[in-house]
Amino acid sequence: MERLEPEGVVSAMLMRLSPIHLEEPYFSQRDSATDQGLRMCFSSTCAMAAAYLKQGCLDGNGQPDDCYLDRVQRHGDSTDAAAQIQTLRGLEIEAELRTNGRIEQFSIAHLSDAIHEEWFRALLRNRLISPGNNWSEPARLNAHVRGALVDGYQTLMPAMKLPDPEDCYVLAAAIQCGADLILTFNLNDFPEMDSSD
Repeated sequence: MERLEPEGVVSAMLMRLSPIHLEEPYFSQRDSATDQGLRMCFSSTCAMAAAYLKQGCLDGNGQPDDCYLDRVQRHGDSTDAAAQIQTLRGLEIEAELRTNGRIEQFSIAHLSDAIHEEWFRALLRNRLISPGNNWSEPARLNAHVRGALVDGYQTLMPAMKLPDPEDCYVLAAAIQCGADLILTFNLNDFPEMDSSD
């Protein structure tokens, strides 16, 4: 079997890492006009799905995810899956909560220690956690999802070429673990690429 040098690996993998652009805008729970913003991630996510699947279903006064939240609260609390399902069904979107899945059926999020550190710093910078917080999410994720932690990507980094060299570790980690995509809102620093880049 031919051993690919880092640049060859980069070229082979970039074809699989092209961004997927959905036509629906992103709804952030953090800009909610309600007092529920910090606890409506479930509602904002379902609102994005509803707006994508049934265009125009959330038109009205206010932000679409706030309009969706108003509908959810007629059925119960925004953290209650049954209230979310009833709301989606009221929009004529078939939905169900499944609890019998196996890990093999899902895509696994792969993160490196450097990625964990970056999103932890972002949480601190945006004051979503306090500075003295004994934050254990990376350790919990690494312990419970076998294969989630990516290591050994550092040797690929010299071959990476991105607008912001500080982001090369993300691309290198994605290539190292054979990721199908990189999930980011940072589209400026992760331009659409093809195998000639």
